[in-house]
Amino acid sequence: MKIFIRQIAAFGLAVACFGQVEPPPPPAAPMFYQKDLDEMRIRAQEAASRMANIDLDLDIKIGDLDQRVYTAMQKAKQAMLYAQAAPVSPKPAPMPRPAVAPMPPMPPDVVYTKRGRHDSEDRLYRRGAEYLDRREWEKAVDEFDKVIERKAAKTDGAYYWKAYGLSKLGRRDQALASLAELKKSYPGSRWLNDAKALEAEVQQAGGQGLSPESENDEDLKLFAINSLMNSDPERALPLLEKILQKSSSPKLKERALFVLAQNRSSKSNEIVAQFARGGGNPDLQQKAVEYLGIYGGKENLQTLGEIYGSAGDAGLKRNILRSFMVAHDKDRLLNAAKSEPNADLRRDAVQYLGNLNAYPELSQLYTTEQSMEVKEAIINSLGNGNNADRLIEIAKTEKDPKLRLAAIHRLGNMSRSKTAEPLVSLYQSEQDRNVKEQIMRSLFNQGSAKEIVDIARKETDPSLKRSAVQNLSRLNSKEATDFLVELLNK
Repeated sequence: MKIFIRQIAAFGLAVACFGQVEPPPPPAAPMFYQKDLDEMRIRAQEAASRMANIDLDLDIKIGDLDQRVYTAMQKAKQAMLYAQAAPVSPKPAPMPRPAVAPMPPMPPDVVYTKRGRHDSEDRLYRRGAEYLDRREWEKAVDEFDKVIERKAAKTDGAYYWKAYGLSKLGRRDQALASLAELKKSYPGSRWLNDAKALEAEVQQAGGQGLSPESENDEDLKLFAINSLMNSDPERALPLLEKILQKSSSPKLKERALFVLAQNRSSKSNEIVAQFARGGGNPDLQQKAVEYLGIYGGKENLQTLGEIYGSAGDAGLKRNILRSFMVAHDKDRLLNAAKSEPNADLRRDAVQYLGNLNAYPELSQLYTTEQSMEVKEAIINSLGNGNNADRLIEIAKTEKDPKLRLAAIHRLGNMSRSKTAEPLVSLYQSEQDRNVKEQIMRSLFNQGSAKEIVDIARKETDPSLKRSAVQNLSRLNSKEATDFLVELLNK
């Protein structure tokens, strides 16, 4: 064993002095397979946790967004909304544009299974809606077909939008068949009223695609109502309410709902709240919940709290939690994190509390939480906020080795000035070999060569001593090089 450690030291010294060289052959039997799996699992869980917070509608996923960026984006969204709500300038414009609802925070776009990465139902559904907005009807129909194949939560909505796209292509029979399948397979769907209106339009069109002119007329009508809302809200409100109650297209209803949300009068709030409670199709309910969160206010948040308390659908509850985050409502998020029976929703609430820098609340919540997954989410949030003291305490007092590993791993991503000495102290009192290995990896991540040297000098276990030397051989520092030379001279 002493000869092997000297070989490692010699190799590390050669790398430090001459750059990269060919490494010596590895040991015949891998000794660190299980710990490496543990680390990979922790990293994968952290990646999944970060992805859950992403609210950008991108074609690829990006990692852990900085909270300041997220806050700036929310402020930009609100600034855009207020700008759209401002009075229209008397200066003539070449072509007015209708109000467009802001892009909502989105759920994770990618699901990871044993077979690897694939698009989630939400991503396919949203992508189909984007194609509809761009009037790329064929592509939209293809995306909604993929949702239908999965037979998941949004299948009824996918049948409706597939029929909508087919009607634009002039495929009357196929559009009617899609609507018939919606009514047959989902007799209790909240899309049935919209489906009846679309069915009547398709039959009236006689197989000819609905004219673009009629769409433009709808858009211009909504723009006129939006302008009227700024000058004479009392006249505009009944017109918007009529659009929402009659057989207007769902896209037009969505935009009308947005105009109402901007107004923020008691009557407008009442209409938006009605849709948030489920007074329309699920897509409009999601929009209404989002708008209540964006505009905030005591009344809107109280409405969201009441809906959350009576909701049975986890997807709706998750959207409401996200709206609480947008509105910076820490109290309701904390209440959900404490009392929600669904552990997945408690984890979401914890992640959103982390986005709002509610670290004292999360620290207290850790002591009462029972779910391992939720505790890991709290550890990740505390790590994102550089709460070294609380993580050190968890690493010292937590009885579960898995959670100690998670806390120690996050400590390794923090400044060595705050955490190197406590990590060494943890190492000296720790009995679990995997935890000791993770402490050394965390010290290595910080570049804490001096502390690893101290561990290597005192360690009597040959395999742990070898791990310390291996970590030092990869650190380009004077302390590491001096220790390697010392080993070679023995």
